[in-house]
Amino acid sequence: AFLRYRLNCWVSTDTAFFKPAALAKCKQPIRDLTGRVCYAGGDFSTTTDLSAFVIVSQDEDETLDVLPVVWIPEAAIETRSVRDKVDYIQWARDGVVRVTEGNAVDYKQIKQDILELCDQYKIQAIGVDPWSATMLSQQLADEMQTATTICNVRQGYASISEPFKFLERLVLDARIRVDHPVFDWCALNVACTQDGGGNIKPSKQRSTERIDVISALCTALAVQMSASEPEPANDWQIITL
Repeated sequence: AFLRYRLNCWVSTDTAFFKPAALAKCKQPIRDLTGRVCYAGGDFSTTTDLSAFVIVSQDEDETLDVLPVVWIPEAAIETRSVRDKVDYIQWARDGVVRVTEGNAVDYKQIKQDILELCDQYKIQAIGVDPWSATMLSQQLADEMQTATTICNVRQGYASISEPFKFLERLVLDARIRVDHPVFDWCALNVACTQDGGGNIKPSKQRSTERIDVISALCTALAVQMSASEPEPANDWQIITL
């Protein structure tokens, strides 16, 4: 706390969920997503913070390719660089962060970018948090030209614990490929909370800095896991009393 708040230095927390050595093994170029079944999740800011949209696709060898897309308002880029202690300006120059016009989140631009991504990739479903993206999800559903469906994924233990645990296993086993500096930064910021039943989820309150990309990734994994669950078998049993 002294380094962070008094000396204005970026530090990792002792409660960080992902370890740098494990994440380093996952830093690999992703395989081509063209034509592959994909799922996506979003974490959309309501003010001037980052917004993230993450596309995932599981390959035949059960490894996972992750493609993050990140936006930040143009007017906030300098102040956020100072506050978050990362170089958003350089990330924007490198093309890893998309800068939108204005002082706050530009949902119109985000919507257009997502529609283009759905045209480019075979995205089966998109997960969004209904608390913060109801209007955006409705607009996407109205304007979508593909067969992509929009799913509500609440950010509670019931929805996020299993995807988050799955992500942990993928990272520990180095079965995830992602090459994106904002992902790296968000992953190193993650701290989690746990309920009485052993369920866990990433916590924005406990984490050192932004974790938007990880939140969006967990939402995408929740949609993917839900889609891959087998349909329950019909077991019709008629009992006459």
